[in-house]
Amino acid sequence: MVGTACELQQIWVDEALRRRGIGALLMQRVEALAIERGCRLLYLDTFSFQAPELYYRLGYETACRLDGFPGGGSKFILRKALIS
Repeated sequence: MVGTACELQQIWVDEALRRRGIGALLMQRVEALAIERGCRLLYLDTFSFQAPELYYRLGYETACRLDGFPGGGSKFILRKALIS
């Protein structure tokens, strides 16, 4: 049986190239590939010091939040339905 969920394990944009829409374009491509492969759900994790705001702008929602990381950080598991 083929799964219908896709886990994004890592995406990274060089600091010198950030805030130019590259991360959003990469995510759109990941989502398009996941849909082509029959996925209905995309999920990932990120820390509060990384890019949760990017994912929220792209329609992701928090499935789980884990607090208590060093420096007051939190880890988020985010999800997005790809096909309704």
